[in-house]
Amino acid sequence: MSIRQMGREDIENALSLINTEGWGYASEEIERMLRLDPSGSFLYGDGPILAVVTCVTYGRTGVIGHLVVSKSARGQKIGRAMLQKAIDYFSSQKVDSILLYATDEGARLYEKFGFRSLRHTHCAYTVVTAEDAAHSRSVCELIKPDDLEEILEIDGQLFGDNRGKLLRMLLLEFPQHAFKLERDSRIVGFALGRASPMGFDVGPWACLTGDETDAELLINTTISSYGAGTVFLGVFTDNRQAMKIVDRMKKTKTFQTRLMVRGKDRYASHIEDVFGVAALELG
Repeated sequence: MSIRQMGREDIENALSLINTEGWGYASEEIERMLRLDPSGSFLYGDGPILAVVTCVTYGRTGVIGHLVVSKSARGQKIGRAMLQKAIDYFSSQKVDSILLYATDEGARLYEKFGFRSLRHTHCAYTVVTAEDAAHSRSVCELIKPDDLEEILEIDGQLFGDNRGKLLRMLLLEFPQHAFKLERDSRIVGFALGRASPMGFDVGPWACLTGDETDAELLINTTISSYGAGTVFLGVFTDNRQAMKIVDRMKKTKTFQTRLMVRGKDRYASHIEDVFGVAALELG
């Protein structure tokens, strides 16, 4: 058996493996990965799919979104082969920084390939009620297409590379869930949300004012645009204001992952302005 490139026709089989291992993704989310980077995802197995790795490239930054090996195929060094395939792919794209979010168990493998832990991410599933959905939007406004360049400049400074293709895609798909906060005619914060059959997601979520109230206005306004349901978000544990906001939310499930990097750091400075990551699979 050999590693091969993943195509759209493989999405359902890849999704079945990913969700068998408990991740809970929808086909739209895997399809989004392929639209962002059509050549960057790979499968192992000529019959049943035994392993999958998904990759997205932003400028000189690579993101490994999923690395999943079937339980029936573990112990055969397939995970190592898939990780090396991802690293080789990013090398062909002239990437100088690879990041991923890892469980403590998975971190041991990544460390053997030169990844190091930068910080922890607190992930939470929160419950949105009808009362939350009625929250006022009087302060934060919907992002307009003309706002995108200003938002990309902010996001590039915080993330450390150009994620324009991701932010453009999210804004095009979900303009009703994209909000900004302005002061003196300048954007000082934004939050991008999206819907899927599994619920809702928030991220990226950024606020530059240093005011916890402003950041909370952004997240509450975004959540209010969804209606009732379940929302997933991930925040860095060393952003204390973000952690306070999430602590006040009604949660059904929480867990932690590690942000790990191979090569140049990302989110290297101004972490106090980064309130929510785009997604564990998107960086």
